[in-house]
Amino acid sequence: MFVTSKKTPSLFSNRNVLFFLASVTLFLGVILANAWALAIGLIYVVILILAYWDAQDALVGLTVDRTHHSRTFEKSRVDVTLRLAIDRPRPIYLLRIQDTFPPAAQEKIGHLVRDAFSAHSNYEIYYSRPCVRRRGEYTLGPVTAQMADPMGLFPQSTTLPVFSNLVVYPLARSLPALSVLGQGTLFHVGRETTRRSGQSEEFIGLREYRPGDTPLHIHWPSSARHERFIVKEFQETVVTEVILVLDLTRLSLTGLGDQTSAELVIQAGAATAARAIEQSHRVEVFTIANTVDHIPLGGGGEHLTTILDRMALYRSGGDTPFPNALEHIAPLIRRGATLVAVFGAATSNLEQMEQIARRLTLEKVRCIFIPVDERQFMKLSKEQEEIFFQAESFDTIIERLTLAGADVAPLQVGVEGRELTSAFGAQSV
Repeated sequence: MFVTSKKTPSLFSNRNVLFFLASVTLFLGVILANAWALAIGLIYVVILILAYWDAQDALVGLTVDRTHHSRTFEKSRVDVTLRLAIDRPRPIYLLRIQDTFPPAAQEKIGHLVRDAFSAHSNYEIYYSRPCVRRRGEYTLGPVTAQMADPMGLFPQSTTLPVFSNLVVYPLARSLPALSVLGQGTLFHVGRETTRRSGQSEEFIGLREYRPGDTPLHIHWPSSARHERFIVKEFQETVVTEVILVLDLTRLSLTGLGDQTSAELVIQAGAATAARAIEQSHRVEVFTIANTVDHIPLGGGGEHLTTILDRMALYRSGGDTPFPNALEHIAPLIRRGATLVAVFGAATSNLEQMEQIARRLTLEKVRCIFIPVDERQFMKLSKEQEEIFFQAESFDTIIERLTLAGADVAPLQVGVEGRELTSAFGAQSV
């Protein structure tokens, strides 16, 4: 399937000049009965007829096949190959191929086939372009082909519906704080838990009391006998699960185009998922927007591909406050798991976030909070102005969340996440 069009020539194009010369010489040859003028006029006419015959339907049999990787990351280069074929035995001259690559800064990419091209030719076009536009799904194509006869008298063009899809993943921001995830305790997807000393219903022995132990576990007979506190020790079930929750609510969105707070949230989420799966953890994702998008728990490279495919298409929206949504998700998090929440700092109720951090910490859930300083971007509504005016400063938010028991990795434009100094960094999830 193709659409063919003829380029409208200018007044002084080669074709028009040749038409004029043919007409004049034939007219003079007839009027003056000059055989030389008639012969020259006929030569011009023959040239026009041959050029027209050679150019007609020249591109009908042209096919183009495009190959490239179907997925890439923002700022990465994509290598594209166009393979040309045609069933026309007569050669085509001055063939120009123009491809459409929307993720690039200049989406029209042209190439001139300098040699004659025919059914006996095999021709490949290579080009490489960086994806400077933001994450998303892009359609490459169509391909436009232009040619002319050897004298350039009858240029032709055709648009070939050669389309292919390219998914551009969010650029995973460098977050050194994610070293707090540690190395997963398990290396085989499908096995979910391991055992270590802690608290569960399975008794394994007695030991001396340590600060932080609950008085409920004091073994009074042994304590009286040894004249110091002795506590009962149990096995604790430790899970290698990372629960990632992203805030893409309407109020947390600030900025325009590619520079928005939502892009920071998604980039941090991509980095978290990649690091967690690299460290042999299993990852579950909740994204709070118009609806709650849920990616079930899983691990391995295929699961990471699923996560990044979804993240490439996320859009902000919805009026459900992020802390409210997190309140509903918190009871689903198993003891010993790690919660990573990436959210707008000023638009999330600080008191609620503190309460969630304290409660989950008591329930042996590790909390990593990544607040995004959305006030660095352009405000989009008067409602946001009022919220930002009343909110605590970014430094105060970080301090209060840290005191509530969360490991905090603040995220700002042009500032890398700081290294966490929590003792959790030396442990496994």
